[in-house]
Amino acid sequence: MEHTVPALIVAAAILIGGLVMTGVTTGALERVDRSWRDMLTVAEERVGSDLELVSTSLSGDGRQVTLVMRNVGRVAIVDPRLLDLIVTYRDTSGQRHSLWLPYADGPLQDNTWQVTSISNDRRNPGILDPGESMEVAVQVSPAVDTANSDRWLVLALASGVSYTIYF
Repeated sequence: MEHTVPALIVAAAILIGGLVMTGVTTGALERVDRSWRDMLTVAEERVGSDLELVSTSLSGDGRQVTLVMRNVGRVAIVDPRLLDLIVTYRDTSGQRHSLWLPYADGPLQDNTWQVTSISNDRRNPGILDPGESMEVAVQVSPAVDTANSDRWLVLALASGVSYTIYF
């Protein structure tokens, strides 16, 4: 009898310890599973994101760049405000400018950009779905030297995919 009570206490401690270890392991596996699914979602967005340059133009005064890009990927671009746009150019005095430009929610102002239109926008209005094209207007100050072809911009998607566009 004197060995029964300590044996029951040891058995209970082993049982409780096993249950605690099972709970900790299950919680850790759930977190790893959730992280894995998030990683796969981001990877699918990166693989499924693909834009194709249709055209570029620079206004005569060198202040506005317009580009048209078609979504040829499998993933829609839902919010253009999440895109990054960096422009590099020389002004008329020869000075180089490299600027990150914010998205303009209102009227286009100096050193901002916005999506001015989405063509064939039937499925989800305001969202760049596969097969649709967006026109992007970029307004810079000081003006771009139109005689100097050393100018480009980088458009980076929220998924991390980026495009270098010469204009």
